[in-house]
Amino acid sequence: RREGTALRILVDVRLASGSPEDLEKAQREAERGLDLVAGCNKKGSQASALASVAEVHIASKRYKEALTALNEARLDHLACDDVRPAARMSKRMAAIHEGIGNPREAVRCILERRAMFKASGWKHDEAKALVDCAEVQARSLQTKEASKALQDAISLFRETGDKCGEGAAMLVLAPVQAVGSGSRS
Repeated sequence: RREGTALRILVDVRLASGSPEDLEKAQREAERGLDLVAGCNKKGSQASALASVAEVHIASKRYKEALTALNEARLDHLACDDVRPAARMSKRMAAIHEGIGNPREAVRCILERRAMFKASGWKHDEAKALVDCAEVQARSLQTKEASKALQDAISLFRETGDKCGEGAAMLVLAPVQAVGSGSRS
């Protein structure tokens, strides 16, 4: 287990360097880390190793493989009832989808993340996921949907007493509504 953790750290360091040689080494080390945990019965360890593999795929611009690894990691985390790491995998998947021009899938991943938080009763995290969702929707000119998500987020922030979150969501809402009033969504 310690070797797997050390390999994940080494992968992160190599990815940070950005050199092609380090990227190749990071790929070998990420795959080795995944091989190390493949025989163990710990889904959390497998999920962490898969996340490292995904980061190597992202750095190599192999987004389909990255999405597959992230989804497997998400499912492993959910199997262990590790909601927050599973939600991080969904957030990362959303970023990739949006980056490759697939905002619909990005929104789906974010709404999946929201559902995880909602099921856990974490209203504040649910509100933040709604703001993330609205931002993707606004960037893809889905202003009606973005406004609705932001209004829901504002309500949740109010319920949790988070004035800063509420204010931040309102600051996002204002230009979305302005754009929405000037176009059809």
